[in-house]
Amino acid sequence: MRTDRERGGPDAPPHLALHVGRRGPRLPLDEPQAPEGCGRKWTWAWRTPPWRLERGEVPTRPPWLAPAFALLAAALTAAAPVAAATARRGAPLLWRVEWYGRRSHLFGTVHLPLDLDAALGEEGRAALADAKRVFLEIDTSPDAALTFLLQALHRARLPENESLHALLRPTAWTRLTTATKGFLPPELLDRLEPWFVALAVVHLAVPPGRPVPGIRAGTLPLDQQIGERARARSIPIEGLESILDHLQVLSRMPRKEGVEMVEEALANPAANRDALATLVGAYIAEDDRPLLKAFGKLARHNPALAERLLYRRNQAWCERLVLWLRDGRMFIAAGAAHMFGNRGLVTLLRERGYLVERVRPTAASPSTSVRTRG
Repeated sequence: MRTDRERGGPDAPPHLALHVGRRGPRLPLDEPQAPEGCGRKWTWAWRTPPWRLERGEVPTRPPWLAPAFALLAAALTAAAPVAAATARRGAPLLWRVEWYGRRSHLFGTVHLPLDLDAALGEEGRAALADAKRVFLEIDTSPDAALTFLLQALHRARLPENESLHALLRPTAWTRLTTATKGFLPPELLDRLEPWFVALAVVHLAVPPGRPVPGIRAGTLPLDQQIGERARARSIPIEGLESILDHLQVLSRMPRKEGVEMVEEALANPAANRDALATLVGAYIAEDDRPLLKAFGKLARHNPALAERLLYRRNQAWCERLVLWLRDGRMFIAAGAAHMFGNRGLVTLLRERGYLVERVRPTAASPSTSVRTRG
């Protein structure tokens, strides 16, 4: 049996795990089959127009794709370390959203394999079970996950006259090739865009931590668990954005920014591990303060990234949600960072006339309240 380190390690930089990373099911690397009844001959994934994938067609892989596909699949399924869960002292990241007595719920997730029932709390579990419709950031079905992976790889190739090793510092390139040894040959790694490497590769450089409570081995990430639970109850699922929209957020990352993210993660992997452990431990313990601190740091130190990764998407999602929320019994799940701040979903919905209140236990501590304004 392969160890965590051989699978790519259980760690990922905190900014990717909490804000960017999409963690999908393990996917077979056998040649994908055409949909039943379709007689078309498949082209390679990197030659397939997006509209064909949106229509349900599944391309075959080019020769370089198998190892890169395996690498990304490992990255998207790896578990991240968490600090030991402490006694609950706050409230789940769950809000009631009401419009003249019609109630829906808004839930902040992390894209990691944690205990969904504990994260939701009693009211969240009941709201999900009773929902008329569930909204996730993107469709998490297996077919959609495959489309996402193939389209990510389609966009991940550098132009023929460029190389990754020329973009990185020599020390960063050496660390990267060492970290990816056994997953991807250097000559193929050299052909990948920095944004793809930041998403799928740099977590390999983070040394594995000791096993800690919280991670549920063999469990899907929270958002995918929500999707599976909704499908089991035949509850319709909507994506807040399309797969192509989601990929554009990642693939349009400026080249310089991607390089900086890769080099930073490789330069201090232990610090990334500790930061992620702190954030996820806070999520488990329902302690908002470290999460708010991380959100504020992102907003202050990298406003362009926050604008692209959070604020623009929040605005687009809100415009979509107001078409549904007045019916009530909607369940919306999105990354925790999308909830906070003056341009977070909580504030945006309040500005549109909705009553949005945090769901709190009867004995909740006021010290962990979320500030959505100011």
